[in-house]
Amino acid sequence: MEHQQQLPREPSPAPLITSGPSVLNLKNQDCSRSKHRGQISRDYEQEFPSVEVGPRLLRRHSEDGQDVGGEEYWEKLVQQSDPNRPRESLDLSVVVPQIKSQIAAFRVQLTAGVVNETWQIQQPLKVLHNLLLTHDPDKSYQIGQELGLPHVLFELVHDAVENSTFIEPGSVPTLGEMIIVLIIYWEEHGDWTEEHRLEEFTKPFVTILGQTQLAPLAPLAGTVLSLFTQHVDVEIDLEILTSLLKKLLMDSYEPQVSLPPGFGLCDGVLSLLLHKLSEHESSSSSLDPDVFLDLWKRISASLEKTTPDLCSAHGNCRVHV
Repeated sequence: MEHQQQLPREPSPAPLITSGPSVLNLKNQDCSRSKHRGQISRDYEQEFPSVEVGPRLLRRHSEDGQDVGGEEYWEKLVQQSDPNRPRESLDLSVVVPQIKSQIAAFRVQLTAGVVNETWQIQQPLKVLHNLLLTHDPDKSYQIGQELGLPHVLFELVHDAVENSTFIEPGSVPTLGEMIIVLIIYWEEHGDWTEEHRLEEFTKPFVTILGQTQLAPLAPLAGTVLSLFTQHVDVEIDLEILTSLLKKLLMDSYEPQVSLPPGFGLCDGVLSLLLHKLSEHESSSSSLDPDVFLDLWKRISASLEKTTPDLCSAHGNCRVHV
């Protein structure tokens, strides 16, 4: 059987971070690679026992001059994992631990208040994004288990939003990628929501909706919060939702981040608004009727397109009663 050249492990993994329900507690651990090898690693080595992986492969690639953790390395992985390109076989037993290491290292940077280059987390997240889209549910679940999804993503978003030096317009694409991957995983694997303290996970997304510099992330944050409304109460001001919906309906509005496949621009915010109105019917009297007039006009125009982009039947435009 022919195999493509295997991707190397990093020479020394960054300190790992626990990713259980304690979303607000960052704990450093010094673990060897052998201690956190998951099911993916074991499955791959059983299926391909003759494939060279580990330190020998790492040394060989280092001798070839390949920068294991460099930007070009991750850009190549993004291309190789792209769902729109012919499927290329990636060694998940190598790639997934590398993603885990990059996430852990970035969280350490956030905690220290010193973020070097955002590609160090954005590119690995794009690879993870692609892997979740291109693998079947069982395999994507294994990937999630090895990485600690979705908790590690909630922790990333929390740490990023709480870091005043990181929250700026230039961080929008990176923070957006965190949320996109979270939505993709949640849509496929939602059984984790049975745990307690879900309200803690909602707070960073409510914060995003209220911060002007993070306004481009409102559609994504709204989508996550609308998923939460099926399990817990989400405290969000009605005026904030109405204001966001007005902005999204403006002809001049141009999305700065892409939504996951199957989701429309207004899905999350509109779902939150409808949920809020269903809880407090008296609140509807304070709404501007022109907002809804504009909404129906835009929905009508969007439905005329081959691929509606304003709202989707699949997305989160659900009336909760």
